Amino acid sequence: MDMEDLNNTKKYDWIVIGLVGTTKYDNAEYFIDDESINDFYASIALARKQYRKSKNGKIILSFTPESYSEHFEKVKGKIEKDLNGVKFEPIQYNIENTNDLLEQIFNQINLRDCDENIYFDITNTYRHIPIYIFPEILFIQEQITKRKNIQIYYAREALESTREKRKYVFECINDSQDLSDWNYATKSFIENVNAKHFTTLLESTYHKLKKGSSDKLYLFMELSKAINRFTKSFKFGDVIAIGLNAAIVKELIDEIDRNKILDSLPYPWVYQIAFKNILPRISSVSIKSMKNKNEVILNKEELKRELELVKWYLKIQDYQNTTQILREFIVNVFIYTENPRKWLNTQKRKEVENLMYDIFNDKIKSHSMNKLFIAWQEIRKFRNYISHCGFQTAEIPKIPDEIRQLLKSNIEDIIEMASISVNSDFYRYLKK
Repeated sequence: MDMEDLNNTKKYDWIVIGLVGTTKYDNAEYFIDDESINDFYASIALARKQYRKSKNGKIILSFTPESYSEHFEKVKGKIEKDLNGVKFEPIQYNIENTNDLLEQIFNQINLRDCDENIYFDITNTYRHIPIYIFPEILFIQEQITKRKNIQIYYAREALESTREKRKYVFECINDSQDLSDWNYATKSFIENVNAKHFTTLLESTYHKLKKGSSDKLYLFMELSKAINRFTKSFKFGDVIAIGLNAAIVKELIDEIDRNKILDSLPYPWVYQIAFKNILPRISSVSIKSMKNKNEVILNKEELKRELELVKWYLKIQDYQNTTQILREFIVNVFIYTENPRKWLNTQKRKEVENLMYDIFNDKIKSHSMNKLFIAWQEIRKFRNYISHCGFQTAEIPKIPDEIRQLLKSNIEDIIEMASISVNSDFYRYLKK
């Protein structure tokens, strides 16, 4: 179908897509929301539900050669009788070629003949087909514009159903999509510190359940906002803001757990695992018991936190923040050795850095370099490349092994490297 055909395609108010197997279909009662419809085929019953709202619809049914031979004429007759005026689009496929079926369904959904109200019924077919189709539907929802609201239905047999009188209840199973959504959102946050999907799911949870029994559901919105603030500070490389925001995120997750709010959710264990998986990273860079920057002190725990943060940036391959924060971490190590009180004073930090350059140059001349000094020298080279945005003849540098080796050191050893490597003049300045 070319672009002109697409532009001239008739628009439908709804589309039902279903599959027909080779089983013997008996008349049954189908319950859809608050309505009851008697029919032989689940997909036609679902279409009749939409037909009551609008007669401008389309039904797409997939047949194997066997099911086509056995059921097509009956299906066609029922559609002509009960869904008069509805467009009927049959699809034929070979049961041994599931890829062909997926492609044909994709091509139908990809047409511009209905932007919403697309209903996919996976009740009647070979058992393996829904397993193949469900991921395709998820992919279509994510990747094709205006295909976000495909509703997936399955008609389960009701408890009161008997052999003489079959009864089925249609259930929208889109909620099970949350499993894959949470998997992607958690992975995206841990691996790339991308909170967009995670916070969207938290807000969606709040809006779905805000009329529920718990008066603590607002915590989901608060957690979403806190994670957004954490992510923003992480992208900017604001080391202290990262710690303060991480503490708020951890506190909110703990409060959600204490109030047992997850017990009211459809899949509480999914949330529990998602929170459990992000907490170690969050906790490792969290600043405890502090509310603002002025309260944060430079001590051994703070240096450990900064080192963990550098490792996190390196793990997600954010080399710009890796080198910038590692540089500031080394400055903090030297400040910590003698006078940590003015560690947030910009002018003092600049003066300390200038002295460090002089000391490091002396170390280079005397060949008395240790891992801390070597890392500092390598950082200078790397930051120079970054600051010029690659506008130079040099190729993209790799993170030097010296930096990786330093990050494997424990904080006590790093502090010791600084303590024994500076001269008395440096100490006297820091004590001022």
